[in-house]
Amino acid sequence: MNAIEELVERYTENLFRAALGLGFPETEAEELVQATFCAYLEGSSRFQNRSRVLTYLFGILYNKARETRRWQSRHESIDAAVDESFEGHFDREDHWNPACMDAMTEVEEKAQSSMIRQLLRECAEGLSAAMRTAFILKEVEGLGTDQICEAMGLSVNVLGVTLFRARNKLRDCLSSKGAVIA
Repeated sequence: MNAIEELVERYTENLFRAALGLGFPETEAEELVQATFCAYLEGSSRFQNRSRVLTYLFGILYNKARETRRWQSRHESIDAAVDESFEGHFDREDHWNPACMDAMTEVEEKAQSSMIRQLLRECAEGLSAAMRTAFILKEVEGLGTDQICEAMGLSVNVLGVTLFRARNKLRDCLSSKGAVIA
């Protein structure tokens, strides 16, 4: 085992417990320990043996923890403002407020349409070929029932059942992906 492996093996647990003691969740504590060792390796020439290696590593860990807290506090305040603004766009039933819909810019409308199109594409992949074809011909292409029945070789009743099932499966899929279906 080389010196670096030995160092990591010997002090990881101590640093991890210290990071947990500082109130970080496990995954963040692990990241802090990794950042500590990376910083130590990058600046190992500055270590002058005036203290124990563990004490030096703790100093690095505490500095990294402070940096992380500062970064989190800056981003949490930004995220809170964005979340508050975002929540203001919806009513109690998670539908867009009419005022927000009216104020939506062309870019926002295109982005929303693009996202909905992508979700529909993903959900349509889960339909059978007959359901997907019938739905696209009816809802996207705007063909009439008679034209679809003739093109697909279906009776009016079978087409009705196929479209009903396709719409329900799409609604379920879109809902599971977080889309709000009115």
